[in-house]
Parts: sequence; structure tokens; C-alpha cells
Amino acid sequence: MVLIKEIKDVLAEMNTLVHNIRAHPIQGQHLRLQDSSASAGNNALTSAKSNTAGLHTGTRMKRLWGDVMVTESCIRKIAIALKTDQMTDTYRNRIAALILDDLYTIEELANMSLSGRKSPGQDRVAKPKLPPEIISAIHSYMQKIWDETFTTRDEKNNVKCVALLSEKNINVAIGARLIGCHNLMKMASEGMSPDSDQEQEMNLD
Repeated sequence: MVLIKEIKDVLAEMNTLVHNIRAHPIQGQHLRLQDSSASAGNNALTSAKSNTAGLHTGTRMKRLWGDVMVTESCIRKIAIALKTDQMTDTYRNRIAALILDDLYTIEELANMSLSGRKSPGQDRVAKPKLPPEIISAIHSYMQKIWDETFTTRDEKNNVKCVALLSEKNINVAIGARLIGCHNLMKMASEGMSPDSDQEQEMNLD
């Protein structure tokens, strides 16, 4: 049921993106961050505080980790997922996506990367790197909730089985969301509808 809801959420995003792009055509094959200058675009990606404040003006915020803030809604969605999901890659990816989507727009995530380096074999400009403070906050928060949720203890609260979530696996989850946003924007810019082959591939899972 959780997977079906995720698919429906993705399709709803695609519908919105396709509608917006058809209403406001954009030159070029892919959408890019809108900025008045290169420095303005880079500055928008380097400060977790300013980015969050810009997206959620007037919204009640909660501390994710360190100086990184997210909305109360984001924390509630994560809490709901904790009650319904299992210790799986799908759950891990869902939590990372919830956090990233709260901090950035789909357009921004589609134009960011974990490393800031060009993709191997791709003749294109390297995407800006996701700010280190964001990556670190996601690592720390996800490791904390993973341990609290999935580490098992006996009746005396002694640890029986530790649930560990490595930074490498969290990076896989972050990367999955960045790639997913890139693919969503690519499909939208090409005018692909939700009943395309890509939708059928998503339903295979």
C-alpha cells in the first residue's frame, strides 16, 4: 500500500510539472535552476538556513540536525512512515526523499548531485554539489531514527540486535531521489504523460 501511495504521489508531481511546462515553455532539453547570475544560483545552494527559510516562510519549523531545519509536516510524515514501513531500502529511500523534498524544490534537486563532479562518460557540465551541511544532517538524523526504530532490546532495555545504517547506504538513498527528480524533469520537459512507458516501469516494483 505504501508503494502504491508513493507511485500516486510521483504521478501527481508529473502531472503538475507537465502542466506547468506546457503553460510556460522552456528552452533547452532539460530544466535548469532559474537565477540572475551564476553566483546567485550557487549561493542559493550553499546555505541550508536561507534555503529552508525561503521555501517555508511563515511555516512552523523543527530542527532536523544541527542548523538544518525542516517543517513540522516533514517530521510528521517521517513519523507516519516509521509506523507503517519496514527496515527496507524502500523505507530508507522514502525518508531521504521526504527530507530533501522539504528542503528543496524538484527543479533544484534535479540539478544537484552528491559529488559535484561530472558523470562518467557524460559530456555535460557538472551539477552543483548538495551542501555538505545538508548531507551531514541527513546522515546523522537517519542513523538516529534507524537505531531508535529498528534496534531491538530486551525487557531490561539491554540491546539485543543493533540496527545500523551506513553513510554509504544513506548516500544511495539521497542519490536515488536526485536521479528520480532529474528523470521527472526530463520526462516533463519532453511532454511525456503519466501513461508512458516510464509509468509502467515504476509499477513493476
